[in-house]
Amino acid sequence: MSKKYQMVFDDLKAKIQSSEYKNGDKLPSENMLMDVYGVSRQTIRQALGMLEKEGVLEKSQGKGSFVRKKAARVPTKRIAVITLDIGLSVFPPVLKEVEEVMFSHGYTTMLFSTQSSVLRERRILQQLVENPVDGIIMYATMAIFGCENLDLFRVLMDMGTKFVFMDTKYTDPELSEIPCVSMEDRQGAYEVTSRILRDSPANLCCFTTYASPHIVERTIGIRRALLDQGFRFDETDFISVFSAERLDEETVDKLCQINTYEVVICTSGVFAIPVIQALNRNGTGNVKKIVVFDDLELPPIEGVTIWILRHAEQQMGRICAQKLLNLIAGKPEASCRLPWRYREEDE
Repeated sequence: MSKKYQMVFDDLKAKIQSSEYKNGDKLPSENMLMDVYGVSRQTIRQALGMLEKEGVLEKSQGKGSFVRKKAARVPTKRIAVITLDIGLSVFPPVLKEVEEVMFSHGYTTMLFSTQSSVLRERRILQQLVENPVDGIIMYATMAIFGCENLDLFRVLMDMGTKFVFMDTKYTDPELSEIPCVSMEDRQGAYEVTSRILRDSPANLCCFTTYASPHIVERTIGIRRALLDQGFRFDETDFISVFSAERLDEETVDKLCQINTYEVVICTSGVFAIPVIQALNRNGTGNVKKIVVFDDLELPPIEGVTIWILRHAEQQMGRICAQKLLNLIAGKPEASCRLPWRYREEDE
Protein backbone atom coordinates (compact mmCIF):
# COMPACT_ATOMS: atom_id res chain seq x y z
CA MET A 1 0.00 0.00 0.00
CA SER A 2 1.37 3.44 -0.93
CA LYS A 3 2.45 5.72 1.87
CA LYS A 4 0.23 8.76 2.42
CA TYR A 5 2.91 11.30 1.50
CA GLN A 6 3.51 9.46 -1.78
CA MET A 7 -0.19 9.68 -2.63
CA VAL A 8 -0.19 13.43 -1.91
CA PHE A 9 3.03 13.85 -3.95
CA ASP A 10 1.61 11.96 -6.93
CA ASP A 11 -1.64 13.92 -6.92
CA LEU A 12 0.01 17.34 -6.62
CA LYS A 13 2.53 16.48 -9.31
CA ALA A 14 -0.25 15.31 -11.65
CA LYS A 15 -2.08 18.61 -11.12
CA ILE A 16 1.08 20.56 -11.91
CA GLN A 17 1.79 18.50 -15.03
CA SER A 18 -1.80 18.99 -16.24
CA SER A 19 -1.45 22.75 -15.62
CA GLU A 20 -4.17 22.79 -12.96
CA TYR A 21 -1.40 24.56 -11.06
CA LYS A 22 0.52 26.63 -13.62
CA ASN A 23 4.06 28.01 -13.63
CA GLY A 24 4.39 30.54 -10.83
CA ASP A 25 1.10 29.59 -9.14
CA LYS A 26 1.02 29.44 -5.37
CA LEU A 27 -0.11 26.13 -3.90
CA PRO A 28 -2.78 26.08 -1.18
CA SER A 29 -1.47 26.51 2.36
CA GLU A 30 -0.40 23.52 4.43
CA ASN A 31 -3.61 23.80 6.48
CA MET A 32 -5.76 23.74 3.34
CA LEU A 33 -3.83 20.76 1.93
CA MET A 34 -4.27 18.93 5.24
CA ASP A 35 -8.05 19.39 4.92
CA VAL A 36 -8.09 18.38 1.22
CA TYR A 37 -6.12 15.16 1.72
CA GLY A 38 -7.10 14.38 5.31
CA VAL A 39 -3.51 13.88 6.44
CA SER A 40 -1.11 15.36 8.99
CA ARG A 41 1.08 18.43 8.53
CA GLN A 42 4.17 16.18 8.52
CA THR A 43 2.75 14.19 5.60
CA ILE A 44 2.08 17.39 3.62
CA ARG A 45 5.59 18.66 4.32
CA GLN A 46 7.13 15.37 3.18
CA ALA A 47 5.22 15.54 -0.11
CA LEU A 48 6.12 19.20 -0.67
CA GLY A 49 9.75 18.45 0.15
CA MET A 50 9.84 15.73 -2.51
CA LEU A 51 8.38 18.11 -5.11
CA GLU A 52 10.93 20.75 -4.17
CA LYS A 53 13.76 18.20 -4.44
CA GLU A 54 12.62 17.34 -7.97
CA GLY A 55 12.70 21.00 -8.91
CA VAL A 56 8.92 21.19 -9.38
CA LEU A 57 8.31 23.59 -6.47
CA GLU A 58 10.20 26.41 -4.84
CA LYS A 59 9.53 27.71 -1.35
CA SER A 60 9.47 31.36 -0.40
CA GLN A 61 10.02 32.06 3.31
CA GLY A 62 6.77 33.26 4.88
CA LYS A 63 4.89 33.14 1.56
CA GLY A 64 4.43 29.45 0.80
CA SER A 65 5.20 27.01 -2.03
CA PHE A 66 5.11 28.02 -5.70
CA VAL A 67 5.25 26.05 -8.94
CA ARG A 68 8.72 26.73 -10.28
CA LYS A 69 8.76 28.96 -13.31
CA LYS A 70 10.47 27.41 -16.31
CA ALA A 71 13.08 29.76 -17.67
CA ALA A 72 13.37 30.07 -21.44
CA ARG A 73 15.87 27.48 -22.50
CA VAL A 74 19.11 28.83 -23.92
CA PRO A 75 20.65 26.37 -26.45
CA THR A 76 24.07 25.14 -25.38
CA LYS A 77 25.06 23.55 -28.71
CA ARG A 78 26.39 20.63 -26.65
CA ILE A 79 25.20 17.04 -26.44
CA ALA A 80 26.33 14.18 -24.21
CA VAL A 81 26.86 10.53 -25.08
CA ILE A 82 26.71 8.09 -22.15
CA THR A 83 27.94 4.54 -22.75
CA LEU A 84 28.82 1.55 -20.58
CA ASP A 85 32.50 1.47 -21.51
CA ILE A 86 33.96 3.63 -24.26
CA GLY A 87 36.64 0.94 -24.82
CA LEU A 88 34.16 -1.78 -25.82
CA SER A 89 34.46 -2.60 -29.52
CA VAL A 90 30.96 -1.54 -30.53
CA PHE A 91 31.12 1.98 -29.10
CA PRO A 92 34.04 3.73 -30.89
CA PRO A 93 32.41 3.44 -34.37
CA VAL A 94 29.09 4.60 -32.91
CA LEU A 95 30.72 7.57 -31.19
CA LYS A 96 32.70 8.50 -34.31
CA GLU A 97 29.51 8.74 -36.37
CA VAL A 98 27.65 10.66 -33.65
CA GLU A 99 30.50 13.17 -33.36
CA GLU A 100 30.71 13.69 -37.12
CA VAL A 101 26.97 14.28 -37.53
CA MET A 102 26.73 16.58 -34.53
CA PHE A 103 29.87 18.52 -35.49
CA SER A 104 28.45 19.13 -38.96
CA HIS A 105 25.48 20.81 -37.24
CA GLY A 106 27.64 22.94 -34.94
CA TYR A 107 27.45 20.77 -31.80
CA THR A 108 30.16 19.72 -29.38
CA THR A 109 29.96 16.14 -28.09
CA MET A 110 30.82 15.22 -24.49
CA LEU A 111 31.58 11.55 -23.75
CA PHE A 112 30.85 9.74 -20.50
CA SER A 113 31.22 6.11 -19.37
CA THR A 114 29.14 4.50 -16.62
CA GLN A 115 31.32 1.37 -16.50
CA SER A 116 28.05 -0.53 -15.92
CA SER A 117 27.55 1.30 -12.60
CA VAL A 118 24.17 2.82 -11.75
CA LEU A 119 25.91 5.11 -9.22
CA ARG A 120 28.30 6.39 -11.90
CA GLU A 121 25.33 6.99 -14.18
CA ARG A 122 23.74 9.00 -11.38
CA ARG A 123 26.83 11.18 -10.95
CA ILE A 124 26.96 11.79 -14.71
CA LEU A 125 23.28 12.80 -14.85
CA GLN A 126 23.74 15.10 -11.84
CA GLN A 127 26.67 16.73 -13.63
CA LEU A 128 24.47 17.29 -16.68
CA VAL A 129 21.77 18.87 -14.51
CA GLU A 130 24.38 21.32 -13.24
CA ASN A 131 25.99 21.80 -16.68
CA PRO A 132 23.09 21.49 -19.14
CA VAL A 133 23.30 20.05 -22.63
CA ASP A 134 20.70 20.15 -25.39
CA GLY A 135 20.45 16.39 -25.70
CA ILE A 136 21.73 13.04 -24.46
CA ILE A 137 22.35 9.81 -26.36
CA MET A 138 22.74 7.00 -23.88
CA TYR A 139 23.02 3.30 -23.27
CA ALA A 140 20.86 2.41 -20.27
CA THR A 141 22.82 0.99 -17.33
CA MET A 142 21.51 -2.30 -15.92
CA ALA A 143 18.19 -1.63 -17.68
CA ILE A 144 16.82 -5.03 -16.66
CA PHE A 145 16.21 -3.60 -13.17
CA GLY A 146 14.41 -0.46 -14.34
CA CYS A 147 15.60 3.13 -14.13
CA GLU A 148 17.03 3.73 -10.66
CA ASN A 149 17.83 7.35 -11.57
CA LEU A 150 14.32 8.24 -12.72
CA ASP A 151 14.25 11.37 -10.53
CA LEU A 152 17.18 12.85 -12.48
CA PHE A 153 15.60 11.95 -15.81
CA ARG A 154 12.53 13.90 -14.69
CA VAL A 155 14.63 16.94 -13.80
CA LEU A 156 16.53 16.83 -17.10
CA MET A 157 13.38 16.38 -19.18
CA ASP A 158 11.73 19.21 -17.27
CA MET A 159 14.74 21.34 -18.21
CA GLY A 160 14.02 20.56 -21.86
CA THR A 161 16.86 18.06 -22.38
CA LYS A 162 16.10 15.59 -25.20
CA PHE A 163 17.02 11.90 -25.00
CA VAL A 164 17.71 9.08 -27.42
CA PHE A 165 18.56 5.57 -26.19
CA MET A 166 20.97 3.39 -28.16
CA ASP A 167 20.91 -0.42 -28.20
CA THR A 168 18.91 -0.75 -24.98
CA LYS A 169 16.54 1.44 -23.00
CA TYR A 170 14.68 1.68 -19.71
CA THR A 171 11.09 0.47 -19.93
CA ASP A 172 9.68 2.73 -17.18
CA PRO A 173 6.36 4.23 -18.41
CA GLU A 174 7.61 7.80 -17.89
CA LEU A 175 10.42 7.13 -20.38
CA SER A 176 8.36 5.17 -22.89
CA GLU A 177 8.21 8.03 -25.40
CA ILE A 178 12.01 8.31 -25.64
CA PRO A 179 13.09 6.76 -28.98
CA CYS A 180 15.57 3.90 -28.98
CA VAL A 181 17.78 2.79 -31.86
CA SER A 182 18.51 -0.89 -31.33
CA MET A 183 19.39 -4.07 -33.19
CA GLU A 184 16.92 -6.73 -34.32
CA ASP A 185 18.30 -8.95 -31.58
CA ARG A 186 15.55 -11.54 -31.26
CA GLN A 187 14.97 -11.85 -35.01
CA GLY A 188 18.70 -11.89 -35.85
CA ALA A 189 19.40 -14.64 -33.33
CA TYR A 190 16.39 -16.61 -34.52
CA GLU A 191 17.46 -16.43 -38.17
CA VAL A 192 21.09 -17.43 -37.66
CA THR A 193 20.15 -20.30 -35.31
CA SER A 194 17.48 -21.57 -37.71
CA ARG A 195 19.95 -21.48 -40.59
CA ILE A 196 22.53 -23.49 -38.63
CA LEU A 197 19.99 -26.12 -37.66
CA ARG A 198 18.57 -26.39 -41.19
CA ASP A 199 21.97 -26.65 -42.88
CA SER A 200 23.52 -29.17 -40.48
CA PRO A 201 21.50 -30.21 -37.45
CA ALA A 202 23.74 -30.07 -34.38
CA ASN A 203 23.68 -29.89 -30.62
CA LEU A 204 24.66 -26.49 -29.34
CA CYS A 205 25.40 -24.48 -26.21
CA CYS A 206 24.94 -20.79 -25.63
CA PHE A 207 26.78 -18.27 -23.47
CA THR A 208 24.47 -15.51 -22.30
CA THR A 209 23.61 -13.06 -19.53
CA TYR A 210 20.19 -12.20 -18.17
CA ALA A 211 21.36 -8.81 -16.85
CA SER A 212 21.20 -7.16 -20.29
CA PRO A 213 17.83 -6.75 -22.07
CA HIS A 214 19.20 -6.90 -25.63
CA ILE A 215 21.18 -10.07 -24.86
CA VAL A 216 18.04 -11.56 -23.31
CA GLU A 217 16.32 -10.83 -26.63
CA ARG A 218 19.07 -12.73 -28.48
CA THR A 219 18.68 -15.65 -26.09
CA ILE A 220 14.92 -15.73 -26.64
CA GLY A 221 15.50 -15.82 -30.39
CA ILE A 222 17.88 -18.78 -30.06
CA ARG A 223 15.51 -20.73 -27.83
CA ARG A 224 12.54 -20.03 -30.10
CA ALA A 225 14.50 -21.28 -33.14
CA LEU A 226 15.39 -24.49 -31.30
CA LEU A 227 11.74 -25.08 -30.42
CA ASP A 228 10.46 -24.26 -33.92
CA GLN A 229 13.05 -26.60 -35.49
CA GLY A 230 11.99 -29.38 -33.11
CA PHE A 231 15.22 -29.50 -31.07
CA ARG A 232 15.08 -30.36 -27.40
CA PHE A 233 17.53 -28.63 -25.10
CA ASP A 234 18.47 -28.57 -21.46
CA GLU A 235 18.89 -25.45 -19.32
CA THR A 236 22.53 -26.43 -18.76
CA ASP A 237 23.07 -25.77 -22.48
CA PHE A 238 22.58 -22.06 -21.67
CA ILE A 239 25.54 -20.93 -19.59
CA SER A 240 24.68 -17.62 -17.96
CA VAL A 241 26.87 -15.07 -16.18
CA PHE A 242 25.79 -11.86 -14.48
CA SER A 243 27.81 -9.52 -16.68
CA ALA A 244 28.86 -9.94 -20.29
CA GLU A 245 32.00 -7.96 -19.55
CA ARG A 246 33.57 -10.49 -17.19
CA LEU A 247 33.56 -14.23 -16.52
CA ASP A 248 34.07 -15.65 -13.05
CA GLU A 249 36.23 -18.71 -12.33
CA GLU A 250 33.24 -21.03 -12.02
CA THR A 251 32.05 -20.12 -15.51
CA VAL A 252 35.56 -20.46 -16.95
CA ASP A 253 35.61 -24.00 -15.56
CA LYS A 254 32.40 -24.72 -17.46
CA LEU A 255 34.13 -23.64 -20.65
CA CYS A 256 36.19 -26.81 -20.52
CA GLN A 257 33.03 -28.84 -21.27
CA ILE A 258 32.07 -26.99 -24.42
CA ASN A 259 34.16 -29.19 -26.69
CA THR A 260 31.40 -31.81 -26.39
CA TYR A 261 29.11 -29.53 -28.44
CA GLU A 262 29.15 -29.04 -32.20
CA VAL A 263 28.05 -25.39 -32.17
CA VAL A 264 28.83 -22.70 -29.58
CA ILE A 265 26.85 -19.43 -29.65
CA CYS A 266 28.24 -16.36 -27.89
CA THR A 267 25.43 -13.84 -27.41
CA SER A 268 28.03 -11.15 -26.69
CA GLY A 269 31.32 -10.76 -28.49
CA VAL A 270 33.25 -10.57 -25.22
CA PHE A 271 32.31 -14.20 -24.51
CA ALA A 272 34.07 -15.39 -27.65
CA ILE A 273 37.64 -14.70 -26.53
CA PRO A 274 37.57 -16.89 -23.36
CA VAL A 275 35.59 -19.52 -25.28
CA ILE A 276 38.26 -19.75 -28.00
CA GLN A 277 41.05 -19.67 -25.41
CA ALA A 278 39.46 -22.59 -23.56
CA LEU A 279 39.05 -24.60 -26.77
CA ASN A 280 42.67 -23.95 -27.75
CA ARG A 281 43.76 -25.02 -24.28
CA ASN A 282 41.62 -28.15 -23.96
CA GLY A 283 41.14 -29.16 -27.59
CA THR A 284 38.27 -28.31 -29.91
CA GLY A 285 36.71 -31.77 -29.63
CA ASN A 286 33.36 -31.86 -31.46
CA VAL A 287 33.15 -28.11 -32.03
CA LYS A 288 32.71 -27.25 -35.70
CA LYS A 289 31.22 -23.78 -35.52
CA ILE A 290 31.25 -20.71 -33.26
CA VAL A 291 28.64 -17.97 -33.67
CA VAL A 292 29.65 -14.55 -32.31
CA PHE A 293 27.47 -11.45 -31.87
CA ASP A 294 29.46 -8.20 -32.32
CA ASP A 295 32.66 -7.95 -34.32
CA LEU A 296 35.79 -8.39 -32.19
CA GLU A 297 39.44 -9.15 -32.87
CA LEU A 298 39.39 -12.86 -32.06
CA PRO A 299 42.30 -15.21 -31.37
CA PRO A 300 42.89 -17.86 -34.07
CA ILE A 301 41.36 -21.32 -33.70
CA GLU A 302 42.19 -24.12 -36.12
CA GLY A 303 39.54 -26.21 -37.83
CA VAL A 304 36.54 -24.25 -36.53
CA THR A 305 34.26 -22.02 -38.64
CA ILE A 306 33.37 -18.70 -37.05
CA TRP A 307 30.17 -16.88 -37.96
CA ILE A 308 30.32 -13.23 -36.93
CA LEU A 309 27.11 -11.23 -36.67
CA ARG A 310 28.13 -7.64 -37.22
CA HIS A 311 26.57 -4.84 -35.25
CA ALA A 312 25.46 -1.87 -37.40
CA GLU A 313 27.59 0.54 -35.36
CA GLN A 314 28.05 3.30 -37.92
CA GLN A 315 24.42 3.26 -39.00
CA MET A 316 23.33 3.30 -35.35
CA GLY A 317 25.53 6.32 -34.61
CA ARG A 318 24.19 8.29 -37.58
CA ILE A 319 20.57 7.48 -36.81
CA CYS A 320 20.90 8.27 -33.08
CA ALA A 321 22.45 11.64 -33.90
CA GLN A 322 19.81 12.52 -36.50
CA LYS A 323 16.96 11.54 -34.18
CA LEU A 324 18.42 13.70 -31.42
CA LEU A 325 18.76 16.66 -33.79
CA ASN A 326 15.13 16.24 -34.82
CA LEU A 327 13.96 16.13 -31.21
CA ILE A 328 15.96 19.26 -30.38
CA ALA A 329 14.29 20.95 -33.36
CA GLY A 330 10.87 19.98 -31.97
CA LYS A 331 10.15 17.19 -34.46
CA PRO A 332 8.63 13.87 -33.31
CA GLU A 333 10.76 10.72 -33.43
CA ALA A 334 10.11 7.00 -32.92
CA SER A 335 12.17 3.94 -32.06
CA CYS A 336 13.67 1.76 -34.80
CA ARG A 337 15.55 -1.54 -35.13
CA LEU A 338 18.50 -2.34 -37.38
CA PRO A 339 19.19 -5.75 -38.97
CA TRP A 340 22.26 -7.85 -38.17
CA ARG A 341 24.69 -8.72 -40.94
CA TYR A 342 26.80 -11.84 -40.66
CA ARG A 343 29.91 -13.08 -42.33
CA GLU A 344 31.63 -16.45 -42.22
CA GLU A 345 35.32 -16.92 -41.45
CA ASP A 346 37.31 -20.14 -41.72
CA GLU A 347 40.39 -19.86 -39.55
